Amino acid sequence: MPLDVMVLVDESLSMEAGAVERVWPELVQLSAAAPQGTRFGIMRFAATSVVEQSRHGADADALPAQLPRQQALDQSATNLEYAVNEALQHKAPRRSASIILVSDGYATYGDAGPAFQLAADAQVPVDLAQAEEASRMNDTAWIEDVQMPLRAPVGVMLPMTVGVAGNQPGEYRLEVRTAGRLTKSVDISVQPGHVNTIRLWLETKQVGVHPIELLLLPASGIEGSSAGHHYDLVLNVTGAAPLLVVTHSPGDSRIVDSLRQGGWDVHATTPAQFLQWQQQLPDVGAIVLENISILDMTAPAWTLLVDTVNSKGAGLLVLGGARSFGGGSYRHSQLESILPVTAESAQPQSPAAIMFVVDTSGSMGRAAGGPSRLALARQAILGTRANLSGTDQVGIVTFTDTVDSSIELAAAEAAGIRIEQALAIEAGGGTRLLPALEIAVAELAQTPLEQRLLILVTDGFAGDEDLDAISRTIESEGIDVIALAVGNEPDLSRLQQLAAINRGKVFSVINTARLPRLMQQEVAQRRAPFQLGTVNTVASGALPFAVDTTQVWPALSGYMVTRQKPFAQVYLRSTQGDPLLAISQTGAGRVIAMPAGLGGWTEEWWRWPGLQQFIGGMLQYLSTHQDSARVSLQV
Repeated sequence: MPLDVMVLVDESLSMEAGAVERVWPELVQLSAAAPQGTRFGIMRFAATSVVEQSRHGADADALPAQLPRQQALDQSATNLEYAVNEALQHKAPRRSASIILVSDGYATYGDAGPAFQLAADAQVPVDLAQAEEASRMNDTAWIEDVQMPLRAPVGVMLPMTVGVAGNQPGEYRLEVRTAGRLTKSVDISVQPGHVNTIRLWLETKQVGVHPIELLLLPASGIEGSSAGHHYDLVLNVTGAAPLLVVTHSPGDSRIVDSLRQGGWDVHATTPAQFLQWQQQLPDVGAIVLENISILDMTAPAWTLLVDTVNSKGAGLLVLGGARSFGGGSYRHSQLESILPVTAESAQPQSPAAIMFVVDTSGSMGRAAGGPSRLALARQAILGTRANLSGTDQVGIVTFTDTVDSSIELAAAEAAGIRIEQALAIEAGGGTRLLPALEIAVAELAQTPLEQRLLILVTDGFAGDEDLDAISRTIESEGIDVIALAVGNEPDLSRLQQLAAINRGKVFSVINTARLPRLMQQEVAQRRAPFQLGTVNTVASGALPFAVDTTQVWPALSGYMVTRQKPFAQVYLRSTQGDPLLAISQTGAGRVIAMPAGLGGWTEEWWRWPGLQQFIGGMLQYLSTHQDSARVSLQV
């Protein structure tokens, strides 16, 4: 049956001289014996590809005696993925097709696996004519493969993985030369049937295009045709891109100061000002979030950040803390969609019991040209309830000088409508806090759930009530009180008496518009899974950037508990198995999550001699832009 055949010829620098000429006569004979109507195309490729003979041309019924080389070609790299994809684009509809690949099989750029899968799906077989195989039969040793980025910013430590194989056992020396200058040398042993893998680090010291040559030389007394076997690459070194650190204290950030002392070009901004950097973001190498909550930035700001990572290729480093991950409402957020971890524990979270106690007195109706205090309290409670898990229980007590309504604890979802109805009232009347507290505390006292929260929203204008007895009950039952005092001059003395118990807190919310965000953030932090106490750090894999692994990893005093996503790589874990450093690729960018952060939980790290190298290596790795965006599918 006649078909269309595209012959792909690898013309990269790694191809052995004369290899294609040895294979070509056999392909010419094959074309001459093909069924009538078979058409042949020829594509030369290396870093890019050029078509030397179209399958629709007048001479496409056979291959010429000599490989045509009429068009210029960039031979600095080997991109098998690009070549196979280009060949598939030339497939004619309703005709059978096949691909013959003439190559040494070494791909220095791209991922040929997906391209070969596309060919298989399209029922286009790919046959490999191993151009160098014949010459290797007599070689004692050779460079099997080299993996390294071909584009990197200046000043980084670039990882290079070299595979060496051979037909005879022996001792060899691998030399790496940059622009003709020896930069690395390592002694290696070769065993037949085994690929010896060596990992090296190259420092990019100067901007520009640099030829990289690898030489495999026999040790003294060993002779063979592999002497001087070489492998050539071209490295493009670009200028270092600036960093953008998003932090609550740009002028007093430890990480910002450390990076600037290390020579990085660092810009710092607050979460509220992030959108102002929209025009500069395409030039940023990496973005660092330092203990940032989802509630600290607007939805458009998060959309911009995610798009900058996915589409523009910027790196992202997410540093944890009490306001991050589970404590920062990351669960199901835009940010979590690109993280290598989810903001939840691998183990089911214990449910909590939460009672809202809401002041609906006349003073709660005050407003200065905007929504009333009660309206903002209603918005805060409904938003907080929506973020709770299905196993959490919630109830509510509303009060003036009497208890107006009381909803018993029930599953958060089931109680939603009843809570909305209890809040659908107008402010009015006086204020008596104690009866409402007694009902809420009694409800929490009878639940078997361990975590119990009482969230009180009031303007603080309570009378001279004796809260001593109810305070003792709150303490004995292990109830945590979160008191939100709204307005310009709240009476905090009564609330501070309650909040001083257990792990309670009192907040003076002068800007009442902050009430919904503050309540959601505080409850999220209380419900977030976290680990406190001395935690040892365990390496679970070799990091993809330079770190002195001879030193012991420092301990932590806490971290936010997260769960690894299936496609992510975790390189550091706690002794409990939770991720401490996880990496994933998302679109064109790389993302690193450190749930412990580099703040108050990592004091030992700041005394660790390897910290500067660790932080620098991380950000160098993140700042290495991809040449083009990758299509990324996550299920």
